[in-house]
Amino acid sequence: MFSKIRLQLITYYLIVLAIILTIFTIAIRLTFSRSLHDRLVRELTALAQLAAEELQEEDGLEEIEASYNGVLKGVTVPKQTTIQWFDGDGKLLAQIGDDRLKPTLDRKDPIQTILFPESLKIVVFPVAFSDGGEGEAYVRIARDLDDLEETVENLDWGLGIGFIIALGLSGAGGLWLTRKSMKPIEESYQRLQQFTADASHELRSPLMAIKTNAAVALKYSRGMREGDFEKFSAIASASNQLTRLTENLLMLARLDRNIRSQREAINLTELLQNLLDLYQSRITEKKLNLRENFAKNLEVIGDETQLFRLFVNLLENAIRYTPENGKILISAKQETEKILVSVKDTGIGIAPEDCDRIFDRFWQADLARSYRNSSSQFSSARIAGAGLGLAIAREIARAHGGDISVFSVLEQGSCFTVSFPLVTLSI
Repeated sequence: MFSKIRLQLITYYLIVLAIILTIFTIAIRLTFSRSLHDRLVRELTALAQLAAEELQEEDGLEEIEASYNGVLKGVTVPKQTTIQWFDGDGKLLAQIGDDRLKPTLDRKDPIQTILFPESLKIVVFPVAFSDGGEGEAYVRIARDLDDLEETVENLDWGLGIGFIIALGLSGAGGLWLTRKSMKPIEESYQRLQQFTADASHELRSPLMAIKTNAAVALKYSRGMREGDFEKFSAIASASNQLTRLTENLLMLARLDRNIRSQREAINLTELLQNLLDLYQSRITEKKLNLRENFAKNLEVIGDETQLFRLFVNLLENAIRYTPENGKILISAKQETEKILVSVKDTGIGIAPEDCDRIFDRFWQADLARSYRNSSSQFSSARIAGAGLGLAIAREIARAHGGDISVFSVLEQGSCFTVSFPLVTLSI
């Protein structure tokens, strides 16, 4: 049980950490990429200003290309950079660099990014001449984004590897911390299990004495006052309930502690048939319609006493919560690698929000709350017992490598299905 809890804790921890690291990684990536693009825009803008000054100092645009030697105002122009000069009408007058740009000029957006067919960053800069006129010429500078994209790709690889390493180390550390933090809880739970087992065992003797004396008093009740007879009846009833409770607690304690019981091949078909024979009188007394559908010679490996207890609990629930003239169907069959045993009834059913809780120990559905707005004939039904029957049934099934599932509809009935593997490992 605690292994499953530890696994859930470390899983939730890693999920939360992965979300945080993902957000952090995306933030770093976007910030870094944005910073690279901004720096490139500043560099291209500075080059555009130099190219504009070059244009202002030349006698004419036609001399720009001839006089250009790869240097603007003492600044070396990086490779993969294209410089173009346009007149006020957007006509290309001169160009230096690769012919990768369309000859038409888009003056609306001073900073442009082209991703297809080539990745380019473009800056369009207006030229102001000495006479104060603006818009008479433009400088357009473009540069490949290959280097920038390669830098971002390297960053992605680094962040991805760091993400995996951080998640792995955090998972190992989280597993260690989870074990350390769960250790006191496990020790406390084990002490509680031991106390439950010891207390249940020690209570059996005094309860048996009370039960025996009450039974003797009720058997020889001559001369007993009527009020005393009722009191002894109450004592006998209470002692029976306490006896069942202690037996249930003792069995749960043994199942929790994985106390090894004798395992052998069990004919499940015969076991279920014997169970029905035992409860036939109760079923007849309550006027229930019982049907059975058993495959022949179904076998599982396990403890016969525990398996019998499992199906006793399921059948008693079906009998208790099914009204007179209701139906109970018990079936057993083999499917692929499993053996399935179903106990289906037309009883009061279980609310959808309660289906996940009915296997919890000491939990019982509040029928009065479930049916307070219903005119159903089940509205006055009362759940008897301590709420341990289904918990014990589930623990027995799991101890045999199986499990129990439930499907239920209010006022229509429930179906409990127990699954066993064909080959069950001993526990």
